[in-house]
Amino acid sequence: MASTRHTPRATRDPWVWVAFLLPASAVLFSLMQTEDLAYQVRAGELVWRLRDVLRTDPFTFTVAGAPWHNQQWGAQLVLAGLHGVSGWRGLAIVRAAIVGGAVGITYLRTKARGAPPSAAACVTFVPFLVCITLPGTLAMRPQLLAVPLFVLSSVVVAERRRRPRLLWLIPFVSIAWANVHGSFVLLPLLCAVAFVADVVGRRERTWATGVVTVLAVLAPVATPWGLRSYVYVYNLSTAPIVRTVIDEWQPIWRQWPAGVLFALTCVAAIGPIVRGDRRSLRLEDWLTIGLFTALAISAGRNLIWWSLAVPPALGPTFASMPSSAWSRASVRFVRIVLAAVVSIGLVHVLRGAPEHVLADAPPGITTAVRAAVPPDGHVFAGWWFSWLEDAVPDGRMFVDARAELFPTEVWDEYFAISRADPGWDALLRERGVDVVVASRRYQAPLIEAMSLAAGWRQVYADAEGVIFLPTGAA
Repeated sequence: MASTRHTPRATRDPWVWVAFLLPASAVLFSLMQTEDLAYQVRAGELVWRLRDVLRTDPFTFTVAGAPWHNQQWGAQLVLAGLHGVSGWRGLAIVRAAIVGGAVGITYLRTKARGAPPSAAACVTFVPFLVCITLPGTLAMRPQLLAVPLFVLSSVVVAERRRRPRLLWLIPFVSIAWANVHGSFVLLPLLCAVAFVADVVGRRERTWATGVVTVLAVLAPVATPWGLRSYVYVYNLSTAPIVRTVIDEWQPIWRQWPAGVLFALTCVAAIGPIVRGDRRSLRLEDWLTIGLFTALAISAGRNLIWWSLAVPPALGPTFASMPSSAWSRASVRFVRIVLAAVVSIGLVHVLRGAPEHVLADAPPGITTAVRAAVPPDGHVFAGWWFSWLEDAVPDGRMFVDARAELFPTEVWDEYFAISRADPGWDALLRERGVDVVVASRRYQAPLIEAMSLAAGWRQVYADAEGVIFLPTGAA
């Protein structure tokens, strides 16, 4: 009894250290993808410089000046600001902090619902591991900046009975979220689930939950786009090019190996629900589990929200599992090991060139394109378009990561050129392309065809790609 009295419960739980520091260290040792990051940084720099939201396309030549629903402008300001202060290394550290904080708080929420530490750790880490297997889920981009807003909103909604005043934070969170990422539509869903549960349970202050739900729905009014943001989210999520070409937008069963691991995780969760006290799960828990599991099934990019919402809802089903105590020495050992791992991860991020923390940022290709592209030159970039939009601002891309912005005929041309279909040369010349940057991994047929074509000459090549200029170009 004496040791229990003098050893706070938090210090006897090494899992809390694991929950925060292990995911953060895992992210520190992984590369940041540039596909949805580099052009966002460049856009944020333009917003800072122009003191206005970008409303037309500034990056490409195929749809130059076309209307752009730049709903993520707030995230662009944050990303550009962080990059301006601390560079790519700083963004990598912030990314690790967001992931570690989100997983750690989810663990604490799951444990607070009654799950013993070991069970809470398991039910929290397994969905996190599923997320890791799907590329892009934990990428540094506007969606990741929305994760702290999702976690904060979930905590506030869950604590609305114990701390009712906190509920009035939701309208402010929803305004910030609506200017950061299209996933702001999840906040009205969180509030609606709570409202339905309060109405069915005849809880006190149900009116407050209802008012906050309405305010969350109206949050886009406080954005440059107003309620049209809902139309943008719908059009984006249903656009054929988005649903068929971008892997993370496809249903989870088409993702490998994430789809199999997701299915196994869902099946494994059935056991504790059946064996445990199902009456401990509230209506709010059932609705949360069903809603976010359905979202994850519909599109792999929703795995991140599933991994943060479902574990706390499942917490009560693990309440009957035995819990084991850890000695003070064991907890100290875990702290030391995790501190060492995080320190090594920080050294890994901070050493060497800043770009070494990035994926899809080829230094040789970048230098060669800078030397080859004329001012406002037309660039057909096979894979690195987002990175080149930031690294080579003089160039204008054929297409980029904003898939919904380009008409179907532009994408048809892009894929026809990449495959070196008959007429590829004429398409490049009709578009006035000045530089072709072809990826060896994704556009090998184009490299072979251009190497044999009389109208193009190779000016650079390495293990990642090849650069071609029209014959006669300087």
